Amino acid sequence: MKKTDLKGIKNMEIKDLVKKIKESKVDMAGLFIAREQGVKGSKDIKGIYKKRKDIAQMMTILRQKELVEELSKESKI
Repeated sequence: MKKTDLKGIKNMEIKDLVKKIKESKVDMAGLFIAREQGVKGSKDIKGIYKKRKDIAQMMTILRQKELVEELSKESKI
């Protein structure tokens, strides 16, 4: 994932980020299925690796946002 894409993801709302993560997981599942079925051009193991890494980065950002939200609620109490 490019740094500019990562910055855009950091500015997303939590619900939009969850939606994007789900879409990426579906895409990655499609890559796995295509590889298993032997679809031409589906031997791209690097593409699966990159997609998995992108999902991990998005999930990390999501968790950071959730923690910040929890801390801001606690500080208001």
